[in-house]
Amino acid sequence: MPSFYTHYHFGRDFIKIAPERIKRIINLDKELFLFGNQGPDLFFFNIKNAIKGKNPGTDIHNKKFSDVLTTIKKNFKPEDLETKTGSYFLGLVLHFLLDCSLHPTVESLKREDYGHLNIESELDRYYLNLDGESEFKFKQSVLIPDKSAAKYIFPIYKDFDKVDYKNVETSISNMAFVKNFFHNDSLLKEKFILGVLTLINQKYNFGGQLITRKPFSYAENSNKILSEMYGDTLKIAPEFLDKTLEYMFENGKELEIYRKDFNGV
Repeated sequence: MPSFYTHYHFGRDFIKIAPERIKRIINLDKELFLFGNQGPDLFFFNIKNAIKGKNPGTDIHNKKFSDVLTTIKKNFKPEDLETKTGSYFLGLVLHFLLDCSLHPTVESLKREDYGHLNIESELDRYYLNLDGESEFKFKQSVLIPDKSAAKYIFPIYKDFDKVDYKNVETSISNMAFVKNFFHNDSLLKEKFILGVLTLINQKYNFGGQLITRKPFSYAENSNKILSEMYGDTLKIAPEFLDKTLEYMFENGKELEIYRKDFNGV
């Protein structure tokens, strides 16, 4: 799956090509729309979820998208679309589309010393640099809203197992904390974090949260492949979002992609 900044960048690119009807909903709260592009990934950052081993983010990612939409629809009605919660929901739909489209390829690009998270972080570096930002100076945590945003986000996840208001609120706060912790603003900090992860045998699993001072040698190839797929996915995003709203609220056709989960399976 793409990582934090790539999803943010995708949402921002989408705004430029969004139909007016969709753009009107986005503009109700653009920050929430862009955060919606992180989808249920926010639950992965909840430290308590990680300790308990009961993460709703994993459960949601492993569900068919049609089942995800059905669950959301229990509490999210047509009249809710033109609200701040609706802005967030549009971002969530785009999160699924980008995840589902890129995840299988990310998996195929893995190597023994170039894991899934490393590939994602290198793609984040690519888009940060494309935007003229330094990956070592730009703090991604500034793109995360205050935990008070939970009141608009919780209605989307209300009917999923293991989700309550506090879980959403804590996930938002912890996401900002984790992003700040892994922000690589010095070589000394990089060595410290990678040293700790190596000590607890978690470098392969979590080292990719860190954008390293030196890019991986494989990054040029993986970024080329994934950025091309990103562009192709962006082209179909307006129609996909429109069809999804029709499916949700107007008895529209079920698209074949809805039978897949966020992993593209």
